Amino acid sequence: MKFTVFTPTFNRAKTIVKLYESLKKQNFKDFEWVIVDDGSKDDTALVVNNFIQDKILNIRYYKKINGGKHTAINKGLELAQGEYFFIVDSDDWLPEDSLEIANKWIETLDDDKIIAVGGIRAYSSKKYIGTTFIGKFLDCKSTERKKYGLTGDKAELWKTDFLNQYRFPEFNGENFLSECVVWNQISLDGYKVRWFNEIIYYCEYLEGGLTNTKGKFFTNYQGFIELVSVNQKCKEIAYCERLKELVICCVYAKKKKYDYVELAKKLNTNKIKIAFLAFCGNLVYKMLGGSVNE
Repeated sequence: MKFTVFTPTFNRAKTIVKLYESLKKQNFKDFEWVIVDDGSKDDTALVVNNFIQDKILNIRYYKKINGGKHTAINKGLELAQGEYFFIVDSDDWLPEDSLEIANKWIETLDDDKIIAVGGIRAYSSKKYIGTTFIGKFLDCKSTERKKYGLTGDKAELWKTDFLNQYRFPEFNGENFLSECVVWNQISLDGYKVRWFNEIIYYCEYLEGGLTNTKGKFFTNYQGFIELVSVNQKCKEIAYCERLKELVICCVYAKKKKYDYVELAKKLNTNKIKIAFLAFCGNLVYKMLGGSVNE
């Protein structure tokens, strides 16, 4: 099987119907749809069961206790049978030629270091999300995107066997982890994505969605440490941005009475630097153009 279209969902019984309709219309048919329900309390199970009863698509549905999108992705990777893994959120949908376009670009790959292809996400056929480069395609690491003017959310299809080697870390009591923890680690290991300038994904960012990260880092601190730890090693990320993240991490450590020695070990630095940034954090962060309390 060529593709696993994977959808993590939480209380999106109404919007997932639009995605279902778009998958039925795909020109390229060699795919399965794996849905991991992250503890929904609405009618998601009933709605998906109706999809299954239609017998139009190859659908597998799994419901788990709420743990966050990253834990749903881990489960989806366990279940996936497709050669490529395409994460499509339950409030989004695909144009009819999405998988056909993706497959066309996959067939151009001739470098073992390129482990995914990535297309454009858009609000409409005329309104892209973020910015893109000039030309048909670009091979680069995820952490190099900004350098080439490739900003905003994109739509990546990853080699499933490869991505299975990069599971998202899970922490007890935390239900949010930035996906950049994995994407940036993949970049650190020298792997690239072939980005192309064609729309394969339509978005509708809804209130309460995962794109709203305000306040989530403080309540999911172990996951935030993991992100900062990876990003501190990514030299393609601007030093100012890495320093901002480090300052926030240290200030949170002080608020949470977190062990500075333990934090220094995880961030591969020393406890004196951690203590200094924790003490002077708000002042340092304002100098960098922000507020730790944002």
